Amino acid sequence: MRHFDHLSDDARRRLFWREPEPFSRDSSRETLSVALGATLYMPATRPRLAHDLVRRAAQGVASSVVCLEDSIADEELPAAQANAIAQLRELAVTGGGPLVFVRVRRPEQIAEIAEGLGEHLHVLSGFVLPKFAESTGAAYLDALDDTAATHGRRLWGMPVIESP
Repeated sequence: MRHFDHLSDDARRRLFWREPEPFSRDSSRETLSVALGATLYMPATRPRLAHDLVRRAAQGVASSVVCLEDSIADEELPAAQANAIAQLRELAVTGGGPLVFVRVRRPEQIAEIAEGLGEHLHVLSGFVLPKFAESTGAAYLDALDDTAATHGRRLWGMPVIESP
């Protein structure tokens, strides 16, 4: 997998016998399951989130998570979600960021964020599904499937299993 976009073509040719292959949000599930590398988490409250994502991608970050879960206090959640949507819309217009996932707190946020992004939903690769368990998983997967069908876009789910 190609995690070296920050290197020049000459440097990559010098370092690798066979250059790593590029990947994108549209790559196969099999490719993406091993391609994400070290995923950078950022709280959704960052005021320059879009700028930071572009800057980190230029430094070699291939995937990122905009977090609305553990890194956000309950009382900050509405403002953090609004900021995440505004910043991701900006990123969609300017381009240049890594693969982006949003870590939600509840299944309903999947549709809310997709609606907020509207025509800019293409900036998003998918959602991180927290505290994924037998009792919660179906609601997250249903919300993800419904949102993908509504918007005609493939959206990936990244479950986080935090229990036995």
